[in-house]
Amino acid sequence: MNQAAIMRQTINTVMVRSHLVGTTTDSGLIIEIDHLRRAMILAAWLFFYKSRAEINIDTLRLEATEQRQKWQQFFEDMRTNDKDFYYSDLNDEADQFINSFSLLEDQNICQILLERTIFIPTSANQVRFSQRQWQEFLLGQFFVLCLRTHHFEQFGITAFNARIYRMAGDTFANRMISEKCMQGLIPGAAPATPLLPVTLSPF
Repeated sequence: MNQAAIMRQTINTVMVRSHLVGTTTDSGLIIEIDHLRRAMILAAWLFFYKSRAEINIDTLRLEATEQRQKWQQFFEDMRTNDKDFYYSDLNDEADQFINSFSLLEDQNICQILLERTIFIPTSANQVRFSQRQWQEFLLGQFFVLCLRTHHFEQFGITAFNARIYRMAGDTFANRMISEKCMQGLIPGAAPATPLLPVTLSPF
């Protein structure tokens, strides 16, 4: 059990106690822990990419819509431009990612997530993370999500810190990064072996 695993288990427990797990959205989605965790991963990114210490809930919901639309377009482009990768690695999960991100757009669900999990209010309609470690943990998850999906555009917006990379490394564990993934992440990278074992924490 590393730090990321412990925090993941803790946040799962918190989400269960939010009483959102098992409820059904207006669109018919039965909410699972993974949906809520991905929604909070997106929330962490919305705080981080504009260097916010706190955020207005209406702003968060609006930007969540924008981000969900960008991810939706990314998956559609991937399905057209890289069919082999999409259908072997993303097809079963793409809709789940989009459904998860859309939870932040729902006023009631978003409010409950921000009131009953790892956020605290700072003023009327404003919230922040209760502890910076939670944000860093979720941003590590976001980093891994971008690697897994080959959605590298986000990496050019702002740099992560060393603690976030360590969290990502703990989460990524013994998974493999393909040569194609590395070439997409680092344009012009020289061809290497077909599969590269990687530890992300030293990056």
